[in-house]
Amino acid sequence: MDEPVCILATGQSVPESIFSLKDFIELQSSAKDFAISKLDANDHDQGQRIADIKANFDWVKRCAENSAIEKRHGIIPEDGKRLQDFYEKYDYNPPYTLRAKYWRKYCPELAMNAVQKAVKEWGGDKNRITHVVSHSTTGWDVPGLSHHVMYNLELPTSARAVPVNFVGCQGGTSVMFVAATIAKQDPNAVVLALAAEIQSPLGRMYNDDISLEKSIYMPNVLFGDAAGAAVIARPSTRGKSCAFPAFEYLDMGAHYIPDTRHVLTIAVSEEYGLYYENSIKKELPVKLNATLAKDFRKWQKSVLGDKIHPDECAYAVHPGGKKLLNNFESLITDHGVRGADKELQFSYKNLREYGNLASAAIIFILGDVCRNTRKDSIFFMAMGPGVCLEYGGMRRYKAGSKAARSNRATTGNGSDLTPLLLAIIVLLIGFILGGYTVNDLKNFL
Repeated sequence: MDEPVCILATGQSVPESIFSLKDFIELQSSAKDFAISKLDANDHDQGQRIADIKANFDWVKRCAENSAIEKRHGIIPEDGKRLQDFYEKYDYNPPYTLRAKYWRKYCPELAMNAVQKAVKEWGGDKNRITHVVSHSTTGWDVPGLSHHVMYNLELPTSARAVPVNFVGCQGGTSVMFVAATIAKQDPNAVVLALAAEIQSPLGRMYNDDISLEKSIYMPNVLFGDAAGAAVIARPSTRGKSCAFPAFEYLDMGAHYIPDTRHVLTIAVSEEYGLYYENSIKKELPVKLNATLAKDFRKWQKSVLGDKIHPDECAYAVHPGGKKLLNNFESLITDHGVRGADKELQFSYKNLREYGNLASAAIIFILGDVCRNTRKDSIFFMAMGPGVCLEYGGMRRYKAGSKAARSNRATTGNGSDLTPLLLAIIVLLIGFILGGYTVNDLKNFL
């Protein structure tokens, strides 16, 4: 089928509860004071532990104040009034089993809210939905998030669940890649792509002998709860009232930065908490920036074609942090993008209003860019553990337009051996049908 596969609608969902910068600093301070209250300042080792806790808190506070995050949204478990109540109840170290329980309770609810918004905006018949591709890094259950959506949305029993889990912050691009690939292969496919995270109960505090390694505490500063959903299919599946500006998915790519597997990892700790272990090593921003500087244009051309100029694109970039966005802004400015800060306004807005939403963030941002840009091309990108960068290109859908050919057939060194191989095969078949032998072929050559 020539009709292109497009993003046709998105839905965003965050918990109602707001966790401000002031709230966060108060929570960290309370955890610090609680931990220190159990220590003896006159004991040499414990006195050193007190000094280390205070130093860690000062560092976390500075990071938060310089993060450009004004507020986040988080769940409030167990009928509390604030997220802080949950941590205080369990001496600032809730057991992992309890944290996992709240993912199972709240994540499907948040996901359904986002899905219902996306399906409503799409306006099509929900019974045409064929696949639900879902992602989460912060929790799991069986049969899984896709099945929760299929059951609660009352989809046909022929619908297929496609879980894509534990990818990290680039999980949103992963589900879009899988969803678009499915839709391109099946002309009848209507795919829901979903990314949802419950991160607020996973914070690290200062209990007992818990490590004070600074990088472990960065997730406390950055992450918030959210779910993002997108409907990915052909434009003819839309309802008549759908006003979302459809953009066609072109090529997508990925790049793993060598020797960085250890700098972004997630695990269940020995202290019974889910946390990012050694999450930000000094070499990470150096290698990330060096890789982007070296490969950005190559990636952009590979998904949007050789003729695209950086200033002709809109940009949807995962807000891993303020410095990452600042560095990318400088990079595209150097490549001739005018008003680069405006091109990244929805990434900055997402970070400011929600924090880092991990895998859900790119769906939030891409939806905002599609709705607001006047440009006809979009370059989107997210990055996470691996360290992996996933990226892709999109072009505005215009009524009656046909699916674009892959740009990768025309980029790079331009060599394509397919016609030559076909010619050789045809020649060999001709020799065989003509009754020639191998010796005849040798003599001919």
